[in-house]
Amino acid sequence: FDALLMPFGGSQVRKLSQLMGSYGLTGDRVQRLGTGLWDDATLASEPSLNGAWFAAPDPNLRRDFERRYAELYGTAPPRLATLAYDAASLAAVLARTGQSRTGRPAFDRESITNPNGFAGIDGIFRFRPDGLAERGLAVLEFSNGGIHVRDPAPATLQKLTGY
Repeated sequence: FDALLMPFGGSQVRKLSQLMGSYGLTGDRVQRLGTGLWDDATLASEPSLNGAWFAAPDPNLRRDFERRYAELYGTAPPRLATLAYDAASLAAVLARTGQSRTGRPAFDRESITNPNGFAGIDGIFRFRPDGLAERGLAVLEFSNGGIHVRDPAPATLQKLTGY
């Protein structure tokens, strides 16, 4: 096999990647692939994960949010803080848009499932009619002890199929 998807993070991914290397399945032979659970700077220092790829929000998008949060609260934000911020922002946008159009907040199914989606701190996202959420994610890579953008997140969801 050429690649292995490891849909878990933390110590589990470290152990499996190291174990693979001990069996000769090094990163240059088997591409390690991960999920947003790998969006953890401490994993970047694991030598067996050097060159591994994972899908996650572009870290460049949230830098300003993290800086402003730290200035206001004196600590780094929890990773999920961007989701809470995006949810509150979405509610405000839907309320304001609906109010200007109809005099009522636009919390209806049609507005929430807008196929063009919404811009958030972690990039673009939308809610599909089947109830699933869809995000435009970047492909990130662990390289030389850091996390680097290998393929940027899409700027629009309009060209993505399956909606």
